[in-house]
Amino acid sequence: MNRAVAPGAGLASGFAYIEVLIAVLLLALCALPAANAVKNGLNAADAAPKRAIALRCMRDKMEAVLARPYIELLAAQKGNQPVNAYSQAKGGGCVERQVYIDVYKQQPQGDISVDTARSTALLRIDVVSPDTDYSFTTLVAP
Repeated sequence: MNRAVAPGAGLASGFAYIEVLIAVLLLALCALPAANAVKNGLNAADAAPKRAIALRCMRDKMEAVLARPYIELLAAQKGNQPVNAYSQAKGGGCVERQVYIDVYKQQPQGDISVDTARSTALLRIDVVSPDTDYSFTTLVAP
């Protein structure tokens, strides 16, 4: 007796092994960036207090320098060399801070003597930390 075979009968139903492997591979490729994002977020949360302390130390140093009289800052200027009297080494929970004071380069207008131009010059003050990428810059007028 010949029996008629129904269409689709005898074929296995379900997923093939290769289909499962491809699905797992796709899930892994999607999960890796998500895991890296979580890891980076946790690292940023750990680094935030350190950055806040470094910024506070830099700001405090800039405020201390700006509290000095203009004449004292003018006498201490060294151009591209750090001013040792104002710079501070790493310590006390703060990063190293180097202070640079230079006469801001400007074109004199009219007939101005060198002494007058020097005593009325703007000073450029930079507070830089070699430990971090932070720096503060400002101009000071007499």
